[in-house]
Formats: sequence, structure tokens, C-alpha cells
Amino acid sequence: MNDGDYILMIVEGEVREVNIINHVENFFDKKDKFKYINLPARQNIYMLWKVLKEDDFQTDIIEIIREKVEGADKILSGISRDDISETYLFFDLDAQQKNLPYGEDNTITVISEMLDSFDNETESGKLYISYPMIEALRDFVDKGCITFSGDCEIDNGKLVSYKTLTGEGNRYSSINKYKEDEWRLIFKTFVLRLSCMLSLSEVISYDHYKHITPKEVFAAELPWLQASKVFILSAIPEFILDYFPERFWKSKIKVKKLDKRYCLRK
Repeated sequence: MNDGDYILMIVEGEVREVNIINHVENFFDKKDKFKYINLPARQNIYMLWKVLKEDDFQTDIIEIIREKVEGADKILSGISRDDISETYLFFDLDAQQKNLPYGEDNTITVISEMLDSFDNETESGKLYISYPMIEALRDFVDKGCITFSGDCEIDNGKLVSYKTLTGEGNRYSSINKYKEDEWRLIFKTFVLRLSCMLSLSEVISYDHYKHITPKEVFAAELPWLQASKVFILSAIPEFILDYFPERFWKSKIKVKKLDKRYCLRK
């Protein structure tokens, strides 16, 4: 990637998600090598995907965004498709489900198809899903992989209260104040939960993790989704660990063993 290239970060909402992505960029982009564009879609990812699919993916996602997303033309003013090297999309599973075709089988099929469509950051874009929503990033404690909200899984009926459950009384509720210590806990929590969700006997290694795609994370979520639950897992550490090379993983991930006391099994 050359100096002057842009990385496009498409998020669902225009305040909360943009602020989180801004914080992530400011904290981890030490080289100031790239220019980031944070673009709130102001709609569900399903709607963007539907337009692209209806056109058999012949229209570029950037042009769809210019046309369909309010304010995008101004944000992208003077920027051509060739200026954008990578595109990432960050959306909530909970919000997606509200706009998907009715029925469990249809929902699972459509999300699976979307992950197939948005699987390459240099083409249509790469999709990362927060389970159940962006607040999963702050749903951690300083011990094991358990959540602040109570369990590693949440019933669908409680999703409406998830923001409150992860916020009230949580010492880690202010994401924009996270520093190195908080991020280390976030990465530790993520790899422990992912290891547990995949039913591994040991903490997942980098060599194993680098072959885990967002589509495979979704596949691992299926037993919970089919039971009207969600296994809580943040898309933000997933993206960061994908984005940076192995030396970043080794510098951040120090946990070596699964603590079975805190490990939920399917």
C-alpha cells in the first residue's frame, strides 16, 4: 500500500460506532501511514448488500454508498474508487436481524451470503459482525474470559437491555479512555472466548487463528443462534488481530492456558 491511499471504514451508526473506530485508529495507527475515512452508513448492512446483489455485484460498493447513504458524497468528495485500497464494514448482529427476511433459516442463509459477498477488503469489502452488538467490546472483566454482563452467552429476549447490562457500573464502559492495559485485557478475553466457542482444548495459536475468517466465526455462533441465544464476541479485536502481523499478536497475547472454570461449553 502506498502513501496517500485511503482505508474506508463503514459503520452502522453515526456517533457511537464512529467514535469507537476513531479511537481504535488513533491508538493503533502508530505510523500515520494511511488516511482513514469513517463513514456511517446510517442504515443496515443488509440494505447495502441487497442493492449490490440486485445488480449482480456489477456496481462498485463505493458508488452505491455515494448514491444511497446520506452525506456520503460530501465525505467522499474528491476521492475516487482508485484512491481506496481497503474497505471494512462493521455491523451488529442484533441490528442486522431486524431487517433480514423473516424466519430463522432465511436469516442464517442471508447473513452467510453477506459474509461470502463481503469477504475481501480490496474488493467489495470485508464484513465484521459484533455479537450481539458493538457494546460487546466493553463486556469484559479483568479475570478469565467471563463477561461483565454475566455470562458468555445472552438470550435473545435480553438483547434489548444489553447496552445497559454492559454499561451501568462497568469500570470499562468508557471505550474512548482505553489504554494499553485495557486493550491487553480485550485481546486476552477475545482469544479465550474464541477458543472456548470453537471447543478447543488449548488457547488458540496465531497459526490457527490466521485461518479463522468472519464466516467461520459466524458458523461457530450457529449453535447459539439456533437456540435463540448469542455467544458474546466483539468484532473489534477480531479486526485488529487480522489487520496486524504476527509480531503484534505475540506482543499482545500472553495468555497460555484455558481456565476451565470460566469456559462455557456448548
